[in-house]
Formats: sequence, structure tokens, C-alpha cells
Amino acid sequence: LLREGHPARPTVESFQAALQTQWSWMLQLCCCIETHLKENTAYFQFFSDVRETEEQLRKLQETLRRKYTCDRSVTVTRLEDLLQDAQDEKDQLNEYRAHLSGLAKRAKAIVQLKPRNPAQAVRGRVPLLAACDYKQAEVTVHKGDECQLLGAAQPSHWKVLSSSGSEAAVPSVCFLVPPPNQEAHEAVTRLEAQHQALVTLWHQLHVDMKSLLAWQSLSRDLQLIRSWSLVTFRTLKPEEQRQALRGLELHYQAFLRDSQDASSFGP
Repeated sequence: LLREGHPARPTVESFQAALQTQWSWMLQLCCCIETHLKENTAYFQFFSDVRETEEQLRKLQETLRRKYTCDRSVTVTRLEDLLQDAQDEKDQLNEYRAHLSGLAKRAKAIVQLKPRNPAQAVRGRVPLLAACDYKQAEVTVHKGDECQLLGAAQPSHWKVLSSSGSEAAVPSVCFLVPPPNQEAHEAVTRLEAQHQALVTLWHQLHVDMKSLLAWQSLSRDLQLIRSWSLVTFRTLKPEEQRQALRGLELHYQAFLRDSQDASSFGP
């Protein structure tokens, strides 16, 4: 019709231009949806990983308390086995430290979703990042532009201040609310505090077990020496006497050293 110069040419051209505009908007909308899907997936996966890590740290705390809380009735052999096993939990805590570092890095890239909630009141001007190109009579926005959210104009539109200073009601799908996400940072801080508490707990339990092991070894030496009669003492070779006394002194010094910060032998 256009080539043949049809009388309705202006109308056809008008409809063609409108169709082209709508098609361009559909392409931009697809870009927005793709961006939101990517960012929302990262958001929900991050907080899922946070909850999972919190639960794992809680279970590890229960394991530490149940397995390594000891008293003076525990044998030397058992204490030696527990001290060896405790190294596995120490390695696990070190692995969690690396995991938390990764979460802290991810937290810096987590977008904000709460401002998208209609029930969430907007306080002040919220920074926005354009996820696509958008053009209307009042405002023109290009992908990557830094804008500001002034408030909700309609359920699906935001009142936006563009980087050029223009105000207009723009579809909210065109924007991301960029980091920082305060909730994400607080979640990582909470996990780091939980992890540090576990490290402190592990250290205290390890000190307690070492002090109990030193006490058990010292008690064993004392029982041995107390069991000697005068006759037994005289039958011992000088080297055996010195070895027994040397072992007693070594275990005594070890007990003094290891029991300084132990809760089992505190004041």
C-alpha cells in the first residue's frame, strides 16, 4: 500500500510507527525481565544460603558442647582421642570462615527488593538504576542511568527523578534498586558473630580438655609414687627413680600451663 501510494498511506505509516514503538518496548521489557530474574535469583539464593549456614553453625555448636564437654572422670585415652577429633571441627570452622568471606562478597551485590513492595513506605529519595531504555514525552532514560525514586505514582509505576532532572511516572519494571542491601550486610555480620562465638567455644573446650589430660597424667604419677612402699622405693634403680620424678615434674608443669585458662580449674 505504501509503495502504490494508497490514499490511506498516512494512516498505515502511523500504525506502522506505533507498532515499531510497541515492538521496541517489548524488546526492552524482555531485557528488564531477564535482568530482574537474574538479580532476584541471586537475592533469594543468597538469603537461602544464609539460613542454611546459620542452621549448620547451630548444629555444630550443639555437637561441640555435647561431644567435648568433659569432667575429671574422663580417662586419659578418651581425652587423647577427643583432642585429636577436635582438630576436625577446627578445620571445619576454618572452612566456614572462607564460606563467610564468600557470602560477605556476595552481599555487596545483592539488590533491594523491599522498596518494590507497595506496602513498604518510601522514605526520602531511593537510588535507582535503569535496567533498560525508556522514552516518553516527559522523560528519557537510558540503560545504566542513575535515577531516584520519589514515590509510588501507581501500583506498577514509580514517580522518578531522572539523571537529567526530569520527573515522570515510569514503569517500575524499568529500574533496579541497587546495593547496598542493609539486610544482606546484617545477615553476614550476624553469621560472623555466630562463627566467632563458635571459635571461642572450641578454644575453651580445647583448653579444658588439655588441662584435664594434664591433670589425669599428673594424678596417675602421684598415684604411682604414693603406691610405693619403702621397700619398693629401695628396689628401684636410681634411673627409674629419676625417670618417675622427672615425669611428675613435667606433668606438673604441663598442668600449671594448661590449666591457667581452663574453666574446670578456675577460681
